[in-house]
Amino acid sequence: MRERPIRDLRSALALRYYKDRVLSLGKAVELSRLSSWDFREFLSQNGIAVIAHDEMYLRGEFEAAQELSRELSIGLPAISRGEKR
Repeated sequence: MRERPIRDLRSALALRYYKDRVLSLGKAVELSRLSSWDFREFLSQNGIAVIAHDEMYLRGEFEAAQELSRELSIGLPAISRGEKR
């Protein structure tokens, strides 16, 4: 029954490396040898967000969406620098 402790160790290492941003989600899945869905569930069970973007990345995404909305004339609400949601 040596296989289960090794699988658990691989999953724990993959979780840690993903959490610390050493590995991408795909590489962490490979290390864990779980299916993509099972690894995502494992992350969730351990309180790790599958999608973790910092504020600067999200601000860039919102700015790109606002620019696109101006080009399409649909007008999304502006987001100020100090506004928290």
